[in-house]
Amino acid sequence: MCVGCGGPKIIPDDELAQIFSEAYIHNAYLNAFARGYDTLDIYTPIWERYGYTEEDIRFSIGNFSKRKSAKLSDVVDQAIRIIEKEKALANHKMAVRDTLREIGRRRFVKTVHYDTLLRVRRIADTAGLIVRIPIREKGDFEVTYSYVVDSADKNHNMRTRHYILNTYDRKVSENIHRMRRNEQRGHYKGNFKVTAADQYLVLDLNPYTSKDITSPKMRIDSLEVRFFMDDKRAQDSLSRLLLRKTIPENYQRLIKPWQDSVARRDSTLRAVVDSIRLAEDSLRVLAIEDSLRVVADSLCLNFDSLRNATINSTIHADTTGVAAK
Repeated sequence: MCVGCGGPKIIPDDELAQIFSEAYIHNAYLNAFARGYDTLDIYTPIWERYGYTEEDIRFSIGNFSKRKSAKLSDVVDQAIRIIEKEKALANHKMAVRDTLREIGRRRFVKTVHYDTLLRVRRIADTAGLIVRIPIREKGDFEVTYSYVVDSADKNHNMRTRHYILNTYDRKVSENIHRMRRNEQRGHYKGNFKVTAADQYLVLDLNPYTSKDITSPKMRIDSLEVRFFMDDKRAQDSLSRLLLRKTIPENYQRLIKPWQDSVARRDSTLRAVVDSIRLAEDSLRVLAIEDSLRVVADSLCLNFDSLRNATINSTIHADTTGVAAK
């Protein structure tokens, strides 16, 4: 609807709510991840995509003061409902992606080192308390073990050290654990992210670093080091597993196609195509980028403040209109 020939257009409430919702998302994203960005012209592409100008936006918002049965706050509420719906959808997609990612991690985990018992009764036994695990690919290590320090052990300040040794023989990501004493069973769990530039994961389980070692008595049990593939590799491996599980079963029905009728072969081919599509859907979910999480986080707006600010601007517009009359 136009007011006058070539004048500004009044935007329907539904479209205005959609424009508001996109503007809020853009604004939230910039506030969270693009501070310092020139925000003077970030909204123009939004309303231009709907075929409107800045003058149309201003005119439509100002027109609410002349409409008895319409409130700008109702449009804002509708925009918030749109955002909440998109947020719920984004959260669902992220949950599916994270579930598949965790399935991939747990499915392809490898135990690279395990010791049932390491016992220290004399100083010479401490030589076997240093474990070096080669790093062959990018991923994550999880280290767990339990220990007991005997009450007869009178040494103090007992600590274990865990760190990554890079290709320059430098320690990175060092983690120090202070051990419990007096026969209290202690537990350790640590995670270490490694890259292609790292050489070894080193577990220095020797807590006797002082020169005045007296009567060492302790034991470490259930030492386990597990390696988790990098997310990308785990997803690729899971994708190949899905393809192997879904497609070959249907291809078995094509081994002797001459024994099947034309209708039977067509049905088999459709089953294979459906399996391929199912696998493609799984791959598509796995391929969702981390930008989806960014968008979902950006949708976490302070809706109450936004609603109050918009209502205040409406009241101000109404007051200005009354004063002008």
